[in-house]
Amino acid sequence: MVPVFKGESHKVASKRPGGWMVAGPKVNGTSTHYRINVCRPFTFFSSNSSEGGCTNSSVCQFIGNESTSFGDGLNDSKKFAIASSNRYGFTIFVHTKISCGSKANQRATIKFTCGPNLGAPELLLISQCQVNFQWKTSAACQVKPKSHQVPCYTLDADGEKRDLSHLIKSTGGYFVNTPNPVVDFVINVCSDILPDNDTKNCPPNSSACRIGSESLSFGTPREELKYTQEGLSLTYKADGMPAGCSLEPKTTILFKCPDRGYSQPPKVISDSNCQYEVEWETEYACPEDSLRGSLKTCQFTAETHGVEIDLSPLKETPTYLIPSNISNTTTFTLSVCGGLENFSCGKETRWKSMSVCKN
Repeated sequence: MVPVFKGESHKVASKRPGGWMVAGPKVNGTSTHYRINVCRPFTFFSSNSSEGGCTNSSVCQFIGNESTSFGDGLNDSKKFAIASSNRYGFTIFVHTKISCGSKANQRATIKFTCGPNLGAPELLLISQCQVNFQWKTSAACQVKPKSHQVPCYTLDADGEKRDLSHLIKSTGGYFVNTPNPVVDFVINVCSDILPDNDTKNCPPNSSACRIGSESLSFGTPREELKYTQEGLSLTYKADGMPAGCSLEPKTTILFKCPDRGYSQPPKVISDSNCQYEVEWETEYACPEDSLRGSLKTCQFTAETHGVEIDLSPLKETPTYLIPSNISNTTTFTLSVCGGLENFSCGKETRWKSMSVCKN
């Protein structure tokens, strides 16, 4: 049985031949990322290409020009297992035939939980043989959203994630500043506008609309969010040629990362022949992984917000014992900016990167 994501707005999950990208840590200064494809295996990778190691794969790791699979395709029930299936989500376990050490094979775990939108997979844990992901997505919900959505995140040129999912409105939309006070221009992000009292005059199935003497749709998303040198770009297109337009209505929204986190409301920068261009400075357009630093020094800087963090004094104590506030018999062992390399954590695998242990 292959996992099925039902619902019109979730067919996009099976229409991404390149899979869902996940940002990974840098390895020796080289950016890494993963691709996940839960609905069909990767089949387009040529055996002669750098991605050849991921043919018929569901989870693929990329480090520079090298790639390796952490999960075979889900087209065979013997290649995966599903656990913890309930109304809140489920977990998929996948594996490969690639040996890792003397007793293990490369494998991956993907935990799906119900979320408000399509969301984005997150990397939780990486070891030599295993990667674990978490994905909060409406595709895992029993009751699906009524709106049409497209993936609302991307990775930039440095391999860092930029996610606009937090801007998606479940009802209503954002009123854009326009030079014409007689006309209201409303947008949603990566999703249709489900009308509320303020947007009830928007035509159905619109992600952008103009409200005035005559309300007009200015499109729905036909493709996912894209990264450009200018910022993040999202394009909505409408079918048909309404009266007064010599071109089909179109809306292009450019999301820019503001300096020092000073966000600005969206504004129309161009309106010609039913072609709207909107600019929006928002902190959500900034790299999500903006905390930079070194585990060796245990000092970090969030450049976008001008924040500096120094945790080096915490390295003086190798391990911290923290009692649980739920169970009197449970404690947690924590290492700051270091691993519990020689620490026995019950029967768990001793990952060199492990920094927290439950005893």
